[in-house]
Formats: sequence, structure tokens, C-alpha cells
Amino acid sequence: MFRVIVYLTAFLTIFKIHCAVAFNCDAEQSSIEGRLQKQLFCTDYDKSQRPVEHHETATNVSISIYMKNYALYEYDPSLHISNWLSVSWKDEFLTWDRADYGIDMLNVDESEIWRPMITSYSKKQLNTIDRSCNDHKCELKHTGEVSCISPCTYEAHCTSTNIDWPFDVMDCRLYFSSWLQYKTELNMTGASNVSTSYVTQHHYSWKLLSAEKENSNHSDDDTYPSVVYVFKFERHMGLYTAILTPGFLLVVLSWLVLWLDYSSYERLYILYATCIGHFTFMEFLFWHQSHQTEDVPKMLLFYRDSLFINVFTVILTIILKYTNPKPHSPERLIDRWAFRVASTSLGRVLLLRGHFIGSKRTLLREENEEGKEHYNHAGNGNGDTINLVIDRTNGNGSVDAETEKYQHDLKIMFIDRSMLLCCFVSYVIMIINLYPNKH
Repeated sequence: MFRVIVYLTAFLTIFKIHCAVAFNCDAEQSSIEGRLQKQLFCTDYDKSQRPVEHHETATNVSISIYMKNYALYEYDPSLHISNWLSVSWKDEFLTWDRADYGIDMLNVDESEIWRPMITSYSKKQLNTIDRSCNDHKCELKHTGEVSCISPCTYEAHCTSTNIDWPFDVMDCRLYFSSWLQYKTELNMTGASNVSTSYVTQHHYSWKLLSAEKENSNHSDDDTYPSVVYVFKFERHMGLYTAILTPGFLLVVLSWLVLWLDYSSYERLYILYATCIGHFTFMEFLFWHQSHQTEDVPKMLLFYRDSLFINVFTVILTIILKYTNPKPHSPERLIDRWAFRVASTSLGRVLLLRGHFIGSKRTLLREENEEGKEHYNHAGNGNGDTINLVIDRTNGNGSVDAETEKYQHDLKIMFIDRSMLLCCFVSYVIMIINLYPNKH
């Protein structure tokens, strides 16, 4: 019963509109416009037939869009557009000699003339038809040129990869096609650009870059003509600059702390804190994603890799801190590298070689002074002086131990500074990878 009432209401509404706009051919027309309309619409004009004299001839239809306002929804990727839709074509049966009537143009109801059935099929609700573009006035010129401008609201599908977030670009496509007219009957073309000069309010987080017609390469086998407009948006970076600044400062801190002595507890404590900070910031970035695609943002991968580097530096710092030198260990390749680097001026700065050499010289000087005491003077009961030579085996062992400790410290410092340099190179490569791809 409810369905019957709905259908009856719709029928009465359409019938009422039709009666209100229908031109009365039986009434006597006193005005010039009335006589012209009677001549045009009351002499075998059939608005259900295409307005061409030869049926094989296709009707050329051009459309243009004048955008008034738009709303972009990121988490449900779609674009709602409020615009004026201009549709123009030529009606070969609605022409007159302007010298006979002194009129160049008429305003007629679109329900009185033939109009191409052009609709947008970008709506998500497949069972809904947008009637906002119907039942409006059209401009009819004496040459038969017809132009209808209607206020319309459309919904376009949007896609975004999220790979370059927050430098990403969103593409929205609006499809127009003919309904009931084939490609052999209707030659539909669209303006190359969408006019955006009437837009008064822009989106707060997305900037409209362009709105152009897509140059589609459809084959000649397509049944229905179509026109596709692409709206390209770029994310505003002002807000996200403030969001990402603490994360980059965290990365800088996790690298600068490697300049501290590897044996200091402060270095370990700061590295622990930056590990927790990385994890917290990654979780914060995760909840700022739209989660509409399977692509992982490069920014999230950057902080993931930075977390791996941070954990690696923590593990290596602990290993270096608690590694003890092995006595009488053979010289290895890393030992030769460490001494070779330490022999350069830059190596002295990076490896703090002066500290180790100074410590070594102090130790050697102390051992030399202690070596003199190995010759002690002793006296006997007769007053003779006796020189006692004491075994110096223990003294030589002490010098060898200190030398091995110096070599061990130099090797550990070389490994630590190599790790610092590798981390720096890794961060440079990771930052370069953040550069967005060209769209």
C-alpha cells in the first residue's frame, strides 16, 4: 500500500509539472514571442526525436562545468561538487528568420524541447537518480543553437595511494555519459577545463590543483559516448609540518647522542628514551592515516627504519661497553684499520686518539720511573754498598697489559665511530627516499 501511494504521488507531481509548463497550442497568442513559440512547437515538432533532418547524422553535444563549491571527504574518499552544468547542441527544427519576428533568442522550458539524456554515473547509490539538473530554462537562438545551464550536485569517486603522505595527491573522477543515446547518435565533447573562478570557499586541508578533462583512449567499439573530468587535490602542509617536527627532532637526538662516550650511562639512558619515543610517534602517525588503501606511507616506513637503527645502536653500545680486552690476542684486520685511521689528522678528531696516546705516554713514563727503583742499594755490616738487581718480569707484564688495553680501546672507539658514520649515511638515504614522486 505504501509503495502504491509513493508511485501515485510521483505520477501526480510529474503530471502537475508537465501541465504547468506545457505550451498551449490552442490558445490565441497576442505577443510576438507567443506567436513564435506557436510556430515552433505547434507545427509537427516532436521532442522525443533527435533534432536532425537525416537520421544518420549524429547530434553534436558539448558540456561545460562551472564549479561553485565542493566538499572533499578523505576517510570516505569522495568529492561532492556543487556546480552549474552547461549543455549545448543544435536543434535543426527550431530555427526562424529573425527579420520576421525581430527576436534573436527565446527562453524556453527544457521540458518542451528535445534534450540529450546526459547523466553522471559516479554515484555510490546505484538506485538513485539526481533530478537537480532537470526542469530548468534553456536559451534558444534563431539559428537553432540551444544552451541549458542547470544547477547540479555530483559525487565523484576519489583515489589516493598514501605512499607520499603527507605530500600525497588525491585524484577524483567525474564521469558523464549519455543515457539511451548511442555513440552513433550523439557526439559528446567536453570543455578542456572546469571553471573554478566561482569557488568562494576552499577546503581547509586539501588544495585544488587542477580540474581538467581526461584524455581517454576509448576504442571505437564503445557503445555510449562519455566524458571524464579529473579533479586533482594536494594536501596542505601547514598542519602536518607542526605534527612531524617533534618526530624529526627525535631522529636528530638519537643520532647526536652517539657522539657521547660509549661507556657512559647517559648515552644508554637517552637511547632507551628515543626508542620509546619512536614507537609512540609511529603509533601517533598510524592514527592519522585514512586506511583506505593497502599502501604504507613512506613517512611511516622512515620512522620504522629509524626505530631499527635506534635499537641496533642500543645493542651495539651495550656490547662495546662490556667488552673486555683479550690478553695476547693476535692482530686483526680491524686493528690495522683502526691504527691507520688514527694516524690521520681527521682520525685523531674522530677517534679521540690524543686522549689514548696521552694516557699511553703517561703510563710508559710511570713505568720507566718505576723501573729505576728496581736497582736498590743495600748495605752490609762492613759498610760496603751492594747493588741488588730485582727481577723486572712483572714490570714488563704491566706495560704489555696497558698497551693491549690501549689497542682495545682504540679498536672499540673505531667501531663506535664507524657505527655513527653508518647511521648518518643511512639517515641521508632515508630522507632522500621521502621525496615525493612526481604525479
